[in-house]
Amino acid sequence: MEQWQFLIQKEGSRTWHPLLKPRIEVISGRYRVVARSHRSNTDIDVKVTHTSLSELPPKQRIHKRRRRTNSEGLTAVIPFTYLQSGIWELQCSGDVMSELLGASWQYTVTLVVVPSPVEQK
Repeated sequence: MEQWQFLIQKEGSRTWHPLLKPRIEVISGRYRVVARSHRSNTDIDVKVTHTSLSELPPKQRIHKRRRRTNSEGLTAVIPFTYLQSGIWELQCSGDVMSELLGASWQYTVTLVVVPSPVEQK
């Protein structure tokens, strides 16, 4: 059975926190996220979708890129990035070749980012 784990680190912290649920709430700030899997040295597609709920109508921004897991199955999903309020969906999936071979897969985690107390004032 495949196992994927997403880990998040806030800038300035030395600790990585596993995202144990498919949907989790965090306070806005600069974070980076990595994914860990059993797939070593494998090309994957990463899709990051941000839905800003503070804009009317809500705006959605999508960034896609190709990554490769290292020999330990780790890959960067996002480098240190300011996560502003809204919904952030981070998705890792097989590349086009895996789909053509009938071995498609996809793992997603959703971050609900709420304003920090400083931003609310």
